Amino acid sequence: MRFARTGSVPPPACRSCSCTAPTGTTVSWEPNIEPLARRRTVLSIDLLGEPGASTQTAPIRSADDQAAWLDQTLEGLGLARAHLAGVSMGGWTACNLAVRRPERVASATLLDPINTLARMPLGLILRTIPTLVPGLSRRATPRFLRYIDGQGADPLADPVGRVIDAAMRGYRKATPQPALFKDAQLRSLSMPILAIVASRSVIHEPTTARDRAQRLIPHVRAELWPDATHAISGQCADRVNERVLQFTEEADSHQ
Repeated sequence: MRFARTGSVPPPACRSCSCTAPTGTTVSWEPNIEPLARRRTVLSIDLLGEPGASTQTAPIRSADDQAAWLDQTLEGLGLARAHLAGVSMGGWTACNLAVRRPERVASATLLDPINTLARMPLGLILRTIPTLVPGLSRRATPRFLRYIDGQGADPLADPVGRVIDAAMRGYRKATPQPALFKDAQLRSLSMPILAIVASRSVIHEPTTARDRAQRLIPHVRAELWPDATHAISGQCADRVNERVLQFTEEADSHQ
């Protein structure tokens, strides 16, 4: 079963793949792609089942399907292995491929990944409900995004915020909710993992997430960044970019 259409492209000299955040599309990586691309080849992939430029051709019903489509995408791009970097749902997607297709993953950078290292709190789930109700979503979605962003800014004043707002209100997702990875799955990860957790994140309990990564993942660098929120890839763009480049270069040097 093929989940996506991909074109034929030559393999890049340096292997690096970036997964986007949910509903944010590649737009959410705007502060990161150009600086990363100065030293790596960067391929930014819009997640299937989410808004964006990727074209879905088959239903996605499980975490196995989620791994299969990304595996097929890397194959179509001519990549035997790739360094993965993802924020939020992109982080979960990168970890999911590492669990189910470890031979594809040279390393994985997980930026405040959702439902990966710790569970989503009930309060977060309850806050999403008004964003799904017609008639309420127009006001509820910006409030929800302000809560997730954690910086107090009007999300509609920012291009990325406007993209996410429009996507949440106008796009129907076609993927299952991400399941929390089991302890044994995290222990199975054999490649280098960089887990960066935002200390002001509302998508999980940050210290719990950092500590679980340290306890279970064999080759992990687990970091808790003070004052960072779930919007970490844009909020701390310069630091994120340098840390990702440093980590992937270290991973290459040990292979």
